Amino acid sequence: MDTQFVRHINQTVGAIDYSYTGNYVVITKGLSKGLIFSAPLVEGRPQPNNIVTEGDNRLTIDHKSLALDWIHNILGIYALNMTTTDKQMYPVVTHESCVIGDIRVDPINSTLFWINYVYEGYSSQYGDRDKSTIMRSSQNGQAAITLVAPQYIRRYTLNVDVQGKRVYWVSRENSYTSINTILSIGYDSSNLQFHYQSDTFFSHIAATDIFGNYMFWINNKEHTIYGRNMSLATTNPTVGELYQTGRDITAMKIVHKLRQPTGANKCMNHNCTHICLPSGLANVNYTCGCLPFHRWNGNDKACVGNIGNTDSTGSTGSIDSNGDDKDRYDTTTFESIPDRIIRNNLSDKVDLTSYYEATILGLLGYPRNIPLVYCRKPCAQRDLGKGRLVCVCNTTYCDDLDALKRTPKGVITVFETNESGDRLKQTELKFANKPTINANISQTLTIDTKQRAQKIIGIGAAITDSTGINIKSLPQNLQDQLIKDYFADTGLEYNLVRIPIGGTDLSTHPYSYDDNNKDDFELKHFNLTAEDHDYKIPYMKSASKINPHIKYFGSPWAPPAWMKNNSDLIHGGYLIGQPGGQYYKTFAKYFVKFLDAYKSNDLHFWGITIENEPKAGDAKTYDFNCLGFTPELQREFIIKDLGPTLEAAGYGPKQLDVMIFDDQRDQIVRWANVILKDKEAAKYVAGTAVHWYNNNDTNVGELDKTRDIDPTKYIINTESSNAHRGVGSWENAERYAKDIIVDLNHYVVGYVGWNMVLNMAGGPRYCGDSQNAPISVDATKHEYYKQPSFYTLGHFSKFLVPESVKIGITEDNPQSDVYSTAFQRPDGGVVVIVFNRRNDTLALTIKEGSNRVTHTVKPHEIQTYIYYDI
Repeated sequence: MDTQFVRHINQTVGAIDYSYTGNYVVITKGLSKGLIFSAPLVEGRPQPNNIVTEGDNRLTIDHKSLALDWIHNILGIYALNMTTTDKQMYPVVTHESCVIGDIRVDPINSTLFWINYVYEGYSSQYGDRDKSTIMRSSQNGQAAITLVAPQYIRRYTLNVDVQGKRVYWVSRENSYTSINTILSIGYDSSNLQFHYQSDTFFSHIAATDIFGNYMFWINNKEHTIYGRNMSLATTNPTVGELYQTGRDITAMKIVHKLRQPTGANKCMNHNCTHICLPSGLANVNYTCGCLPFHRWNGNDKACVGNIGNTDSTGSTGSIDSNGDDKDRYDTTTFESIPDRIIRNNLSDKVDLTSYYEATILGLLGYPRNIPLVYCRKPCAQRDLGKGRLVCVCNTTYCDDLDALKRTPKGVITVFETNESGDRLKQTELKFANKPTINANISQTLTIDTKQRAQKIIGIGAAITDSTGINIKSLPQNLQDQLIKDYFADTGLEYNLVRIPIGGTDLSTHPYSYDDNNKDDFELKHFNLTAEDHDYKIPYMKSASKINPHIKYFGSPWAPPAWMKNNSDLIHGGYLIGQPGGQYYKTFAKYFVKFLDAYKSNDLHFWGITIENEPKAGDAKTYDFNCLGFTPELQREFIIKDLGPTLEAAGYGPKQLDVMIFDDQRDQIVRWANVILKDKEAAKYVAGTAVHWYNNNDTNVGELDKTRDIDPTKYIINTESSNAHRGVGSWENAERYAKDIIVDLNHYVVGYVGWNMVLNMAGGPRYCGDSQNAPISVDATKHEYYKQPSFYTLGHFSKFLVPESVKIGITEDNPQSDVYSTAFQRPDGGVVVIVFNRRNDTLALTIKEGSNRVTHTVKPHEIQTYIYYDI
C-alpha cells in the first residue's frame, strides 16, 4: 500500500489536501483532466478508496463537515459529495469567459473564495499580463461578490484567516516586475493591509495558517521559503528564512494534524507567538525549542515521513535510501507520495492515537516537510436560531484553548468573548506611555498591586447525577474530551468541584444512602448507590488524573427520611429532636460514613457544607430533597455533634473545611452573626457558603458585612445556575460575568457553578424547572455544545488560579453596566477582567505606574487581560 497509493511516472502531483477533522486525504494528478483520489485514514495511514472524476489540479477541502470537498476545473467550481457513491459533481460557480485561479473554503464561516483569473495577453514591455479579481460567495454559495477589484493578482496565491476573517494574496505590477506585495483585506472588503513588499521575485505561492498567525511565501529567484509572525508587525517586518534549495520550489501546502510524541519528552509547551519545532528528530527523545523561524539544513530529519536520507543538493534523479522503493522521489517529475506526508514512520515508538493540532508546511516535489506546531483548534460554530451560537464537539473534532504562557516584558495578552461570536479570542498588545484615546465612552483602570485582599481558593462546578448521566451517554472519546474541556490546561482548568451527598433535584429520583425506612442509628445499612459508582466516581477520577489538585467538597440535600420529622426526603422538615440528641448525632456520623466511603475509592474531600439551602426546611411544599436548619440549630449542631464527630474521625479543622449556611445572599449576615461570633462553633468553621439565586445590586453589601464579622473566615459561592433559556443563550453568559465580578470585588474566594453538563432539555431531573449548564449534550447526534457561558466562565477559571490575590483597581470614569476586577497570580502575572454589558463600544485604558495600554471593548463583551513584566 505504501508504494502504490499514488505512483506518478510521467505527470506531476497537482494538489494535496487533508481534512484535519480526520477522515480524508485528497490529491489530484496534474493534468487538465486528471484523477482525483480520496482515501480515509486508519490510524494515520491512507486506505485505497479512489474516486475517479474529471477535474483540474487545484483543490481545497471543506474541513468542517467532510460532506463536501470543493474542487474546481478550468471554467468553474464544483462540489463533490464524498459520502456518497454516485461520483457526481455539482456546479457551484460557473464562468464563461475566464478561468478559476486559486480557491479556498472557510469551513468555520461557511464561505468560499476564489480568484477570477483574467489573462490580458503578452507584451514585450510587460510580459504576461493577468488582471484578476478576488471573489467571495454569498450566504448560499451560489452567487459571487467581488471582494477585491481587478488588479495584478498572482493566480495561485489566495489564503484565508478564518479567525480574523481576512483574505491574503500576492500582487505584482506585471510578470517582469521585481516588486511583489503581500496584502490582505477583510471579508467585508474593509481594512486593506500591506504586509510585506520585496524587490525580488515571488513565485505563485503565498500561504497563511488558517488563523492568520503566520505568513509564508516563496522567493523563487532565491529558491527560498520565507515566513514571518503576523502578530509582530504589519509592514515590512524582519522575516525568517525557513528553507533554501538549489532549484525551483514548485508548490507549498498547509496541512493539519501532526502526530506528536508522548511520554515525558512530549513537545507540548508551546508559545503561540512563535513557531515551535521539535528538535532531535532522528530519535524519539524529542525536545521542544521555540523560535520565530527555523532554517533546515542537510542534517535535519523530516519530522513527518522520516525521510532524512534524501538528496539535499537539488540534483535530479531517483532517491531510494534502502532499496525498498518506499521513499523514492524523482526530482525530474517531482514525484511525491502523499502518505509520507501524513504518516510518521516512528509509529512503533509513538502512540498512534495521540494527536496534537499542528500546521505542517509541505514542499511537494522536494522531500522535506517543515512542521509548525499550532496551539489551538477553533470553535466549530453553529447557530441554533435567534443568534444562539454554540461550539460543536463531536467524535472527530472539538475546539480547545491554549495553555497559558508567560508573556514577554512589555506585552499584555487580551482574551475576548462576545455576543457576536468570538470565544476567548487572543490578541497581543504592548504597553506604551501614551494618553488615553478619545472616544464617546472611555474608562481608565488604574492597577495597584500593593493593595491586596482575599486569595482565590478555586473555581469550578458540580458533578451531579444528571451531569454523569449525560457524560455517559456520549462515546468514550467524547467523554474523555469533555472532561479535558473542563479540567485540562487546554480547557477551563477547573479546580473546585461540588459533589452531592446523596440525591438532588438533578437526579432521576429522590434517594439517600440509608433508605430502609427504619431507624438505623449505627448506619449499618449505609451504602453508596449506583449513582455514585456510575455517575460521580468515574468522572471524579478522570478529572483528578488530569488535575490531581482538584478540591472536592460535599453537600447533602436530605438525610434518610427516617431522620426527618416529616418522614419524607422531599418537602420541608427538620431532624427529629434537638442538637445533641440521637438523630443529630447520627446525621453527624452520616458525613463520616460518606467521607470514608469515598476515601475507600481513593477520593479525598477538601470540605463539606452542612446543608444545601437550609431555609427550605420551612417550605412544606418544597418539591425535592431538603432539610431545614435555623442559624441557631446549625450552631448547636456544629458545637455538640458535627464538629466533635468529624474531629474524632480524623476530619478536624486542619483536615476538612466545614462551611456554614449554603443559601441565598439576603440571609447571610444573620447566619454569620449567630454562628461565627460563637467561639465554640467558629473553631470548627472555615467559611460561609452562599448561592446566587436572589442576588441583586441592593444586597451585595451583605457580603462585606459578613466578611467584617470575622475576616479569618472566607466567603465562597457554592451554587449558581441559569434557567433553561434555550441552548446557546448569551444572556446566561452575561449573568455569570456580572455575578462573578461583583462577588470577587466583595471578598468572595471561589465560585462554583451548578451542573457541568445537562441534556438539550435541561435535565434529566425528577422535579422542578429545567436548568441550563455550560455544556449541553445531544446524545442522539453524539455531540455536545459549548455554550457562551462555558467560555465566559473560562475568563475567570483559566486565569485566577488558586492563591491569586485580589489587588486594587480604580475606575476614573465609572460607567453603568461596565464591571471590572483585578488579581495577581502566584506566578506574578496580573489579571484584569472587564465586562461591557452596554450597547456602546468602550475605549478602555489599563494603567499601572507610567505604563498604559488602550484597547476597544465591544458591546456585550467580556475581556481578560494578563501581563507580567512591564
